[in-house]
Amino acid sequence: MKAPVYQAGAITLAALCLVGVVTLVSRCAGSEEYVSGLPVEKVVIQKADGGTVSFDAEIAAKPMDIHVGLMFRKEMGKDRGMLFEFPGEPQQEAFWMKNTLIPLDIIFIAPDGRIVNIHRSAKPGDTTPLPSLEPVSGVLEVNGGQSDERGIKIGDKVVHEFFKGGK
Repeated sequence: MKAPVYQAGAITLAALCLVGVVTLVSRCAGSEEYVSGLPVEKVVIQKADGGTVSFDAEIAAKPMDIHVGLMFRKEMGKDRGMLFEFPGEPQQEAFWMKNTLIPLDIIFIAPDGRIVNIHRSAKPGDTTPLPSLEPVSGVLEVNGGQSDERGIKIGDKVVHEFFKGGK
């Protein structure tokens, strides 16, 4: 007996939903990182001592990506991060850790790529504003403790095409 048209449509819709859920779970399962769909680019920090440090950073340039940032992530790879690129004129910024589940180092970057402030190991869930202290064009967030572990300091320079003189 042939299924009525409305039953066939419901079965097709249920099958499509199941395929979508299976695809989403398979992309996230076993992965150490949340799949954001954001582009990932190399961000290099030239340290004052002549050494370099690099991170593979997701690029948050759209307002919604900047707003969400690394919220709800349970973990992030050691050499990973997120670079927030603010459009327009540099201005003082402040970040908080609301809905953020992992400690982060928040590195504030001037338009020329110079690091002007670092909030080290910001506490997950804390809603206290963490200010840049001077106008910035970007922020690099990395796992908490990475700035100390890798010797990143105020005055070091972030090399990336977004910052003037970055290439």
